[in-house]
Amino acid sequence: MDSNNFLVQPLFVVERQANYKAGEKLRKAFTSVTEKDEKIQKMLTEQGGYCGNVNSYISVNLKTRKISFDRMVSFLDEGFEKYEKKHCSLYEAISPSLALYRTICLFDNPHIDCEGNAGYKVPWTMLLLHNKTNIIVAQREWKGAFGIGLPQFKASDMPQSLKRDVKLLLETILSDKSPHPYDGLVAGSVA
Repeated sequence: MDSNNFLVQPLFVVERQANYKAGEKLRKAFTSVTEKDEKIQKMLTEQGGYCGNVNSYISVNLKTRKISFDRMVSFLDEGFEKYEKKHCSLYEAISPSLALYRTICLFDNPHIDCEGNAGYKVPWTMLLLHNKTNIIVAQREWKGAFGIGLPQFKASDMPQSLKRDVKLLLETILSDKSPHPYDGLVAGSVA
């Protein structure tokens, strides 16, 4: 991977090949919610908020852009060089702005909790309620990097249905077929 670029780059003009089935599945799996809702504030308090520790368990295959929930191999670990040639961290895969834009294109009337400059480390967050588990997933920018926040600290603590749906969400955002609502357009390209 070119260390000067994200793995996913928006292309100016591409074939209209958007994957609308993935978008339909995601709208069934998640509901966009806002921190301003008292019910959501209560749920966040009950679930213990969210943190970004699970990001260190997410790796992206450089060739397929598939997500795996294995702890990233450290540069101190044996086999790091071989692993690094095939995988990257989520924050290296896509810019936070493109991830936000593509997620906005996936959901009807999404809520973005935006503090902008006042957000210091976290200028924006999009909360998604996982409908099967009632767990809130925070998709956000943290210190310039795209990531997700969950109440679970380790990927192994995530319920399987949540893990499956977060994987679908991230793989759809990283895909060359990430859908824009307009006529098969890929989000990030121009009709």
